Amino acid sequence: MNSYHRFILDVQSVQSQISIPVSLFDTARTFYISFTDGGKPYIIDEGCLVKLTITRPSGSKIHEFCAVKENTTVIYPFTQNQYTAAEEGIHGCEVTIYGLEGEQITSPRFTMVVSDRVVNADDNNGIDDESIGIVDDMVKNEQARLLAEAERAEAEVVREEIAKRALAAAERVEGSVKGDRVYIRYSAYPDGRDYVEEWSRGLNYIGFSVGLFEPEDQSGYQWSVFAPGIYVGGGDMPDYADIQILPDGEETGIVQTTGDSEEAVMSQKAVTMCLDDKVDKLTSPYNYPAAIVVNSKSSETRLMAISGYPTTGCIASYAHNGVLRTSTPTEDIHCANKEYVDGLVGDIDTALDELHSYAQNLVGGDV
Repeated sequence: MNSYHRFILDVQSVQSQISIPVSLFDTARTFYISFTDGGKPYIIDEGCLVKLTITRPSGSKIHEFCAVKENTTVIYPFTQNQYTAAEEGIHGCEVTIYGLEGEQITSPRFTMVVSDRVVNADDNNGIDDESIGIVDDMVKNEQARLLAEAERAEAEVVREEIAKRALAAAERVEGSVKGDRVYIRYSAYPDGRDYVEEWSRGLNYIGFSVGLFEPEDQSGYQWSVFAPGIYVGGGDMPDYADIQILPDGEETGIVQTTGDSEEAVMSQKAVTMCLDDKVDKLTSPYNYPAAIVVNSKSSETRLMAISGYPTTGCIASYAHNGVLRTSTPTEDIHCANKEYVDGLVGDIDTALDELHSYAQNLVGGDV
């Protein structure tokens, strides 16, 4: 026969609050645990986890997560763990409630006494139906109160939003009557064609119109270029003199002359100014390619010729077929070219031929 224990724990108490008798090896019982907070019903927030920890007389522990009914009642059936009542003696029980981020909120305690005595299936540990009914009413009233508060808060937000919209509408009407309503549009072209209401990169012209009604086309707006302080790269400019307009037809835009931004488009004048003192302005005295070499310590620069032939003081260059030409090596660390290697091989072949002839003379025949 299925039986249950229904009882109440207060979340503010740190001591064991109740002692519940349970029959040894009982697996048909279920705990229904409700909570109070200083005498008021305690509501378990949606998404919280509840774990029941049972410390047995032997010292071993049982850890089981429990179901939560209607945010008020924790349910633990003994069938969830068949060893719940497998030892005689006093079991310390702790119900831990965890918040949405895993933090421990509370952990009220009770005691379970397991013995070989048969416990009445209807034994609710002294809590009669009337008391259970009172607790149920308290919980329902608390839930109704919380729901009403949520509805009032939501209604207040709606009222505030309606009031804000009504005020904005009134201001628009008042502005229209006074003739001071401002319309703002953006375009990529000086004459404002293809204008839009929201700005995006590349829309470097802004149009203004003041009046009762929105203009029908771009001719009703006064168009201006963004300046100072704004350019196509997105960022601040030092001053108005640093902004230029490129007369390149349909793609007219705004550029930054100093090139301080990585995204700025630089004018020809700005590029020339930047290159005035650069190393690539050096003039090569050679009739063939040369490279600029910069001393990493002193920052001094000099030109070095690039040659496909072995030349002192030049940077070596591969030939069209990927061959690198070198001179005859004179030291152990020098690179050996094909001519030098072939000469060595020829000398070795000659020495082997002489050795072979010498051997033949010794033995008087072929070797």
